[in-house]
Order: sequence, then C-alpha cells, then structure tokens
Amino acid sequence: MANPNYGSIATTTIESRTRAIADNVTNNNALLFRLKDKSRKKVVSGGTKILQELQYATNSSSGWYSGYDTLTTAPTDVLSAAEFAIKEAYVLVTISGLEMAQNMGKEQMMDLLDSRISNAESTIANLIATGTYSDGTASGGKQIGGLQYLVPASPATGTVGGINRATYAYWRNQAKGATADYGAAKSAANILRYYGKMFNTLVRGSDHPDLMVADSNDYGLLTDAFTDRQIIQDTKLAEAGFVSLKYRGADVVLDGGIGGACPANTTYFLNSSYLFYRPMAGRDMYTLDGDRSAYNQDAMVKIIGWKGNMTMSGAQFQGILSA
Repeated sequence: MANPNYGSIATTTIESRTRAIADNVTNNNALLFRLKDKSRKKVVSGGTKILQELQYATNSSSGWYSGYDTLTTAPTDVLSAAEFAIKEAYVLVTISGLEMAQNMGKEQMMDLLDSRISNAESTIANLIATGTYSDGTASGGKQIGGLQYLVPASPATGTVGGINRATYAYWRNQAKGATADYGAAKSAANILRYYGKMFNTLVRGSDHPDLMVADSNDYGLLTDAFTDRQIIQDTKLAEAGFVSLKYRGADVVLDGGIGGACPANTTYFLNSSYLFYRPMAGRDMYTLDGDRSAYNQDAMVKIIGWKGNMTMSGAQFQGILSA
C-alpha cells in the first residue's frame, strides 16, 4: 500500500465516528427520533431473532365478588411474543493507493477520509430511513420491515412477527381508504374530518396516537385546512428541524418532499408506545474488523455495518389512512 499507516488512521477515525452515525440516523428520521425520545429504542443483546413481548388478552381470572364468593383462580394465558428477523445493512468507505499517495499529508488524508465517511453516514442513514417505511421485501427480503410491513393497508392478511393476522384480530392495525371508506378523495375541506374518524378508532382511554406521519400531498391538504387556525409545533421536533404541527395532541410530521419515503397520499397514525427500534448491542453502526485489501487491486476498503430491525407490540393501536 502507498501508505502503510493509513489503515490504522482509517480504522480509528471511522470507529470514533460510528456513535455519531448512529445518532444521525435516529435524529434525521421523525419516527426514529420519537422512538428514541420515548425510550423505545431497545438494544438487542443477542440471539438468532428479535423477540417483542406483547399482551394479547385480559386476565379472565378477575371480576366482582361479595363476602365468601368463590374466586376464579384458573391461570390465564395473556402474554405472547412476536418474533422478527435480524436484518443487516452496510456501507463501504474506500480509498485507492493513488489517492493515498496523493494525500500523504495528515491534514489532507483526514479531509479526504472525513468526506468519505460523511458520505457513508448519509448513505446508511438513508438506507435505514427508507427501511422504516418499507414492507421488508426489498433486496430479497433482507431489508428491515418498516411501516408498510407493520401497519399495512391490508391488515387482515399475511403474517407479521410470526403471527397470522388472518387468524388473530388483535394483531391487525386500522386501515381506511379515503374514497372507499369515507366516500370521497381527500381534500382540504374534508381532511380534518377524515383524520378525526381514523383517530377515534385508535383511542383507548388515555392511549391514542402521538405521531402522525404524512406524505407531501396529505400534509399539504392539512396545512391548507389549517390556514385560518393557529398552528402549534412540538418544541423537540421543531428544534430537531422537522416540519410538523399538532393535531389533537399528536405531532403531524411531513416525510414527503425530497427523498421522503412515506407512500403517496398516505398518513400513518402511530402510537409510539407500541413501536420499537431494535438495533443489536455493539452493532448500531460499527466498523467490521480488519483492513480489507483486494489481492488484485491497489485499494483499501472499510465497512460500516448495522444489525437490527423494527418491531411492534400492539398492532391495534396503529392506523393508516390511504387514498
């Protein structure tokens, strides 16, 4: 190699940046930002799959009694777990022998390396951000299962987390189509009414959606509907740079626009108490060990990796309003 010390510089620099990359991923995605803020970023310590515990029934050994009435003591099975595969993502940081030779000064090398790492940060952040909306089928099913997998438009079919939604109604999210279920396409005149109908189906006491993610079209209709009203933003989301407003206590965030992955004409109604971001311990952005030099190329490659998935413990509290 043109510079035998360059491998150690690349390794130590990338390793020192991986924590920052992990932070950048969560802080540049409204859903992951909310999950992290509500302590729903749960690290997976190990294992072959990610298990997400859930309550699927109430305890039937309960009720009212008087005096010496006999109490029901039969055990009730109320807990289960959904299981999710561990998914992996990566990005390469490469440099050729010629580039090393051309950047022999330390400052020049660090400038080049910083540029490459910054690009790697953006690349893997975009991979995961796109994955948070995916159905998990891209790249032959190797992509993480995002909202189109966890909160699909057809919630009564398929299997999510190993649980058959056709069999178990408690594992189905709410799904409505504006035209099919509410009678007309969305517009500024009806968007608040449609939002209200969907929101009401997801309320259980004080439990209700706290984050609504909309594409550019739906968000535009909402802002048009709010033209003559006071618009309030969540302080944390605003400080983090997200375009958002409040609806019935929930934050409505725009995730359309340039590079937005939210499906067109769609708003997700999410209760983040039942959604989780599950990176693996020591694998939430990490540098794969060792210098990787091709035997037939004058170049060096460093790999930044990530392992984990998104999970859910309560499908019935999530909703999707599509066209």
